[in-house]
Amino acid sequence: MQMVIVFDGPDGCGKTTIAKELAHRLEIPYFKNVRQKMFFERDPGYFVRAMKYGDPYFGDYLKQTGASVILDRAYPSEWVYSQAFGRQTDERMLRLVDEMYADIGLKIVSPFRSDYSKVVDQFAAIDRQKLEAIHELYSQFCSWTRCDVLRFCVDDEDIEKQMNLIIPFVRSSSMLEFNESNFNKDVLESDVPVLVDFWASWCAPCRAMTPIIEKIAKDFEGRVKVGKVNIDENQALAERFSIMSIPTLMVFKDGNPISSNIGMLPEHKIKDMLDWAVAV
Repeated sequence: MQMVIVFDGPDGCGKTTIAKELAHRLEIPYFKNVRQKMFFERDPGYFVRAMKYGDPYFGDYLKQTGASVILDRAYPSEWVYSQAFGRQTDERMLRLVDEMYADIGLKIVSPFRSDYSKVVDQFAAIDRQKLEAIHELYSQFCSWTRCDVLRFCVDDEDIEKQMNLIIPFVRSSSMLEFNESNFNKDVLESDVPVLVDFWASWCAPCRAMTPIIEKIAKDFEGRVKVGKVNIDENQALAERFSIMSIPTLMVFKDGNPISSNIGMLPEHKIKDMLDWAVAV
């Protein structure tokens, strides 16, 4: 399962410590732009340029590879800090970038405090009053974004409690995992059509398809079940349905396969398959 996670929020909330702990527990890479302090002070326009040219490139990389990553600050900071400091940004690009990451399934984790009076920010321009304004802007951003967001208070500094909140959130998915023990009940006996993605972790096209399948699962939630079968772990299922090449997408209805496709498919083609399955 691909996990793309952004930690973003006011300074002084321990997000870097929390993000690194999560990266360690989930065993996925952590990334922070170590030059952001320099650019914040000397060239704030850098963040607009990075969003315009860097984010689309990075988004394509995530879509094509299915890679997982934890980012310590990203485009939510541009949305918030451009308003907090009254500087120009590119609102259209912010929306496009947000929609791109929402399609990938990015999840935003935004810690906050109930009181910023004891927080000393690394930037002199950010005092308590400014931190409170930034806090409010992050609240507004969480209503604006199309991505799933988890906001939580870190006043208690309890890292275990924080992990217990974050891990289920980032692992939540509308997509199911099918295997040899649950396939008959969850697929063949399902009262709605089921899209099954036969895949393997070593298959690059399979990984590239993952964000699309995740989005399809959300879009068709309640109408169609969507799940994956790892053929290395469920060889009997692969043999049963004559899976010779992957990725293979197979749609089941009333206990029988009614359509299938070998290889990568664009999102609209998969939606056409499922719209037809629901209608027939």
